Amino acid sequence: MTRTILNSNADSRLTGLERFLEFWLGPRRPEYGVPAESLAKIELPGSLRRFYAFAGRWPPASYPYCENRFHAQDRFLPLGPADWGSLHRSGPYLVFAIENQGVWEVATLPDSDDPQVWISENCSHRTPYPSWRELQNPLSHFLVTFVLQEAMMGANFGACHENVLDVLSEAGYDIERIWMDGEYAWEEVRHSYFLIDQRILLRRDTGDCALDDQWYGYNDPAGAEILKSVDVPTGVG
Repeated sequence: MTRTILNSNADSRLTGLERFLEFWLGPRRPEYGVPAESLAKIELPGSLRRFYAFAGRWPPASYPYCENRFHAQDRFLPLGPADWGSLHRSGPYLVFAIENQGVWEVATLPDSDDPQVWISENCSHRTPYPSWRELQNPLSHFLVTFVLQEAMMGANFGACHENVLDVLSEAGYDIERIWMDGEYAWEEVRHSYFLIDQRILLRRDTGDCALDDQWYGYNDPAGAEILKSVDVPTGVG
């Protein structure tokens, strides 16, 4: 079965993401989604409502420091009050994700099915009124890029090293493209995700400001043997 997430429309993106999460994290349980009665009380765009319903309460990888499973590097905000912040309005915008140190926020509009996304800039504790930069792609696109990052960063094991994808490819390991050229917080950088031998999720960045280092994570200890075979860090002490 292919794990590739098709980037053709909102349904294909979210369907592919849901399928990949059940592969990567294990079967979804009903309690991992926000109940319909809770969602009915809040004005949400369609793509965000669908993701909250599917995975808005997926248990975190690390207690007690994370609110949900998608709070490993940056933070997907829960609906209700929480120690690390929750979904909230900022002027006309609905803020649903925040950088791990609060450097930027990600927002969308509360209506329509798959609206655009904005990211805050020129903002800090001293200048609390940000300017907002509109991203090129809609909400469902951003959600895929964001959630794959959190799934990778929240894996049981992980590391970062130069040119790992090329090394693994040259060694003959199976490489599957999962999500290509995903838009995220850096205007000049795109994130692509690859699955190596169905065990290792790897991110390669491209663009003017991209670094040579590639991040990767895995949940199965057998992934360490793959990495050892090509002499790259396993992230296991």
